[in-house]
Amino acid sequence: MRITDSGKIFKIILFILVLGFFYYRFTVGLNSYLLHQDEHDFVTGSRLFNDFFLRRDLSSKDWQEIALDQPPLAYYIYGLTLYLGGHKNLAGEQEKIGFNIGYLDKAVLGWSTEQLASLEPWWVRLQDSQDISNLPSVLLPSFKMIWQAKKTAAVFSLGCLPLIYFLGLEIGGFLTGILSMLILGFNQLMFLTGRQAMADSILLFFLLANVLLIIYTLKFFYKKQALEFLGSTFLIGVNIALATSTKLNGGITFFIWGLAALLALISVLIKKKGRVEEALLLVNGFLISIIIASNLFVFLNPYLYPDPISRGINMVEHRISVSKFQQQYFQDALTSFPEKTRAVLNHALLSEGDWNNFEIPFLDLLFFLSGFTTLTFVLIKKFKINKNISSEIVILPWIVVTFIALISYIPLNWNRYYLPVIPCIAITQAYGIGRIGELIWSKLKNHVKFLVE
Repeated sequence: MRITDSGKIFKIILFILVLGFFYYRFTVGLNSYLLHQDEHDFVTGSRLFNDFFLRRDLSSKDWQEIALDQPPLAYYIYGLTLYLGGHKNLAGEQEKIGFNIGYLDKAVLGWSTEQLASLEPWWVRLQDSQDISNLPSVLLPSFKMIWQAKKTAAVFSLGCLPLIYFLGLEIGGFLTGILSMLILGFNQLMFLTGRQAMADSILLFFLLANVLLIIYTLKFFYKKQALEFLGSTFLIGVNIALATSTKLNGGITFFIWGLAALLALISVLIKKKGRVEEALLLVNGFLISIIIASNLFVFLNPYLYPDPISRGINMVEHRISVSKFQQQYFQDALTSFPEKTRAVLNHALLSEGDWNNFEIPFLDLLFFLSGFTTLTFVLIKKFKINKNISSEIVILPWIVVTFIALISYIPLNWNRYYLPVIPCIAITQAYGIGRIGELIWSKLKNHVKFLVE
């Protein structure tokens, strides 16, 4: 066996071992994991899967309520997994077990009259409870539905790890890929939020898939593989629709793809040969992705059917109004741009942050700045050589756009809102660590060589 073959086998084994370890980490103890009250809402909304795919009931009032408040793809996904888990008539079963009955008799729950007087339903009262192992038997069927949905969320979180590995592989090789995977997998916010049965882990999967698809698509473009390029733009369109159908801020995938396509178009126009043909191919590919994305987005949400444009605007306006109401209602509102910027940087990068990857003060920021700076220099160098859009030029817009979008949008200082920037930080830090390691290794080799001579 050649050394190169054994090296490949070692990398494959290490990748599988790391993924297997995180599979255990993310799935163990889900049946006793803390409940978030919004998980109840997502499992309730999962009955839309039956309405849309099985019964084709588009007249249900749920389309005017649930699908207006939240795009329905996460509901479909949780509904599918519950259906495959044996819940064939989800709405009927939820009604039978009292899933949405918040105020149960004190004799059933064992709560005092004073506790019941607070008018908090069980999914609010039991949020963040440290002891849900001794639940009243009447609540066990409801919790089993939520536990099953948690497994689905964990699967999507685990799916993010191979995606960020391949992104790291594209820009820095195996070391960057495996470090990205480790940093993201050990991040505490990823671990906590990634196991909650809501839309966040599903959206994160599509966000990472979007970046990887763009990289492969542009590779096909520069290799002049027109058919593969157009097929990849089709997949980008599908992914944009899936991301936006999970949460409206999944529309960031469109802007990242648009910026990458614009940079690629500029790179084509400054070349001397083949500009018109390549530019037309790129524009056609972009149009294909947008047509597919817009049509699939509408198809997946029957609320939009009567008037996709005006109802789409209604969804955006409704989401903005809900955010404004939450900012008035909750104490942890973020209202100004400086306040939002400080919150994002403090929580994710600075030494006092809640979701740092490293315990040593300022190490997160050091590795991030090292990686970001080196990425910038590398992409400039590559662009000067061949005038092509390299993987680094896709990664950097993703990082920048994601940070800007989060800072612009984030309405509240809620943990899960910070999740989209965590992979951006992880891969940048992994790249920075790799470059620092290479520099130290180079210095050590030179020093040893000098001593020997």
